[in-house]
Amino acid sequence: RIDAENDLNSADDVRRGVSDIIAESIAENAEVRALGRRIAKRTGHWAVAGTKSGKESQHEYRDYFDYREAIGRIPPHRVLAINRGEEAGALRVRFEWDQDAVASQTAGHLKFERHRFSTFLRECIEDAVVRLLQPSLDRELHRGLTDGAEEHATSVFGRNLRSLLLAAPLQNRRVVAIDPGFRTGCKLAALDERGQCIATDIVYVTGSAEKRASQFAKLATFLETHDCRLIAIGNGTACRETEELVSTMINERLPDARYIIVNEAGASIYSTSTVARTEFPDQDATVRGTISIGRRLQDPLSELVKIEPQHIGVGMYQHDISPKRLESSLDEVVESCVNYVGVDVNTASASLLRYVSGLNQLLARRVVEYRDGIGQFTSRKQLLDVPGIGEGRCVCREFRV
Repeated sequence: RIDAENDLNSADDVRRGVSDIIAESIAENAEVRALGRRIAKRTGHWAVAGTKSGKESQHEYRDYFDYREAIGRIPPHRVLAINRGEEAGALRVRFEWDQDAVASQTAGHLKFERHRFSTFLRECIEDAVVRLLQPSLDRELHRGLTDGAEEHATSVFGRNLRSLLLAAPLQNRRVVAIDPGFRTGCKLAALDERGQCIATDIVYVTGSAEKRASQFAKLATFLETHDCRLIAIGNGTACRETEELVSTMINERLPDARYIIVNEAGASIYSTSTVARTEFPDQDATVRGTISIGRRLQDPLSELVKIEPQHIGVGMYQHDISPKRLESSLDEVVESCVNYVGVDVNTASASLLRYVSGLNQLLARRVVEYRDGIGQFTSRKQLLDVPGIGEGRCVCREFRV
């Protein structure tokens, strides 16, 4: 029936309106969607192409400028890489599947093949598949792949982080930490057995042979002055040159010294954080970062909990994962590690103590403040003097005194 009030001025307008209604009804049918979902998972592909701007300036995504893979076989790291490229505007992702199979099976399922208007209904099915069902399933599958990839990446992050946190600490050892650098030199920080900074200095890895010889002597004197034979070298820029300087110094002057390369990921982030400024208010950011490198060798568990998880560098595409999800993963791993090994109440930072069962950020800070006032805890009973800590928390097995 022609209805001029609703812009239905001809039979063709009515036909198109009816076609749209039927197409929407087909696309919203739960059984049709389930059928399409099965076919999409079996035949679906991601066809990835580079955008004009991506091909011109974002060459890190060049492996995906002409790429195609079945969605059932895309590994998690590739899903995250493609998502990052698409978000950066370097890649364009198109979902492809067997539309003819979907249309044919949908017609059979709805028993349209023997209908007297089968030709018209087939057109409605094709419209529903192309215009409505494909975009909807594309979003659904894309979201599912992304969620699965993030879950896998978070799991990898958690396993790697646990291994890093449970690395054996070097107890009762003095350490000289070195933060390598070319132009501004290598920052030195001597740490005592408790991780407290007792001295700082700078040596240079560039210059003439005479200048380098003087730096060997300076580094050796620094080690001897502070009675240290263990060196922690950050693995950042100029690490190789710094390692060469240290190894030459050991061969020529201090044969009983040893050095270890330490992952410094996140040290610069920590150095400008509130935690670092609270711990070392009188030191600049470069010194704080150097101290963090040394402390990572002395006690990885206590030091790494101070750094935001996405900056630790032990995961897969951790910058593409929700920070809240990563933080939750870090909390679970750290709590598990603390329950497994316990903490030394005389050395643990507030950042670590807050993960002890029964404590929170406020109580952890009170424990540290009380410890700073009395020197060291000599018994569990002293914990009862900390405001807010009762008998139940005092006997917690995670505390070591």
